[in-house]
Amino acid sequence: MTPAELLQTMAGLVRRVPLEREDPAPVFPAAGDATAPAAEQPTRAPAAPAPAPAPASVRATVERAEQLHAKLNLFTTLLPDGLPPTGDGPFTGRSFAVKDLFDVAGVTTIAGSKLLSGQPPATADATAVRRLRAAGALLVGCTNMDEFAYGFSTENSHYGPTRNPHDQTRIAGGSSGGSAAAVASGAVDVALGSDTNGSVRVPAALCGVFGLRPTYGRVPRTGTVGFSSSFDVVGPLARDVRTLAAALDVLSGPDGVDPAATAASSPCAPAVDAGIAGLVIARAVGELATGLESAVAEAVSSPLLTFQMTLGRNSTMPPAIPAHSRGFLSSARASRSTNAAPKMPIAK
Repeated sequence: MTPAELLQTMAGLVRRVPLEREDPAPVFPAAGDATAPAAEQPTRAPAAPAPAPAPASVRATVERAEQLHAKLNLFTTLLPDGLPPTGDGPFTGRSFAVKDLFDVAGVTTIAGSKLLSGQPPATADATAVRRLRAAGALLVGCTNMDEFAYGFSTENSHYGPTRNPHDQTRIAGGSSGGSAAAVASGAVDVALGSDTNGSVRVPAALCGVFGLRPTYGRVPRTGTVGFSSSFDVVGPLARDVRTLAAALDVLSGPDGVDPAATAASSPCAPAVDAGIAGLVIARAVGELATGLESAVAEAVSSPLLTFQMTLGRNSTMPPAIPAHSRGFLSSARASRSTNAAPKMPIAK
């Protein structure tokens, strides 16, 4: 069994996750009203369309995103013909969206706030956006988020709440909820989010997709609106592990602008099928396991049993690590009280 197969098996025990080459997760109607339209919310004017009509496949991708947005309130900006790729690579023929704190050339970066809606459009793509376009991906739009990333639910008071594709009466999580819901619903293949204290991982879990918080400094944050610079990272979301690994490899590496961005480690994608011999799994205990609801505890235990049966062993955090975790939680709470950091500079 490979790491990808093991992760897919674990995810299936906890929630229904579409596997590679399967249809995306269905968008279920809201309880009690299968036809209720999304509440009207303030929205920005879409970016100007390209002079030439988009190819049929691109138009179909954008139209699907528009239809799902009408149900789920996924985007703050939809690009009518998409923003075309600038090269070929592992994401040729695939689509992506970005949390609306990433600069996209020609679009005003608002970070979920009306305060920034009158600012001039960005003059260049954020590094992460530029790298995915260079790898062949089509940019569909910018996704809804908690204002300035302050939240875990994407219930935005200005642009409305993003709905969970599996149950429209439930939240999508946040603050990258629009990105997670866009991936889970099948509006796009990949999405970018930012993670300071769970803002990729929380919505990924609630929407039933894979979300990754990379090692700090692995992916440049150039061209993004910051929250807490010493914690902020850029992370991808996808419906399968291989796509997630490929996205991480495309995004990784210094850009010469973000001072925290360091050289990436070995490529991630080749390791997905390398087998799981020697893999060690740690289970959070102590402070991190305090106050769990019984359903959550059961959901966590099921994949742990799978690991134990597959690997023949189980590991727990030694006492020193929970002590460090308490310090991290205190620091993370303190970071929430600080003002949003200024936007990372754009490479000239």
